[in-house]
Amino acid sequence: MLTAGLAMAPAASAVTRPACRLDPVSFRSPTQPLDHALRHFTDRTHCPVLIDPSLLTGRESQPLNGVFEPAQALKMLIGRNDLEFVRGQDGYLVHPVVYHPAQHMRLTD
Repeated sequence: MLTAGLAMAPAASAVTRPACRLDPVSFRSPTQPLDHALRHFTDRTHCPVLIDPSLLTGRESQPLNGVFEPAQALKMLIGRNDLEFVRGQDGYLVHPVVYHPAQHMRLTD
C-alpha cells in the first residue's frame, strides 16, 4: 500500500503532523496523474490517502478548482474511476469498487 507517495511516521514518533482537516480547502489542480493529484490533496488537507500503487497506473485525476470539503474534493479528483474511498480516523483509504479474485485475501485456520 502507498500513502499518496508519502511515508507515514510511526505512531510513537516524536514528529507531529497537522491534523487531517475537515473544513473546506481551496484547490487549484489540473488534470494530472492520479498519484500527483493525491499528493497535492494530502499537502492541502493534511489527510493521508492510503492506496495500492497498482491502482494508480495509467489513471488521471479530474481537474479541481475551488473550495471544497476534503471528502468532496477527493471524490471529484477520483472522478468516475472504478475507485471509492472511506474516511478513517486519520485519512482516507481508496479501494476498487469491485475486487478481482486476486485482490482478495483468504485467511485460513
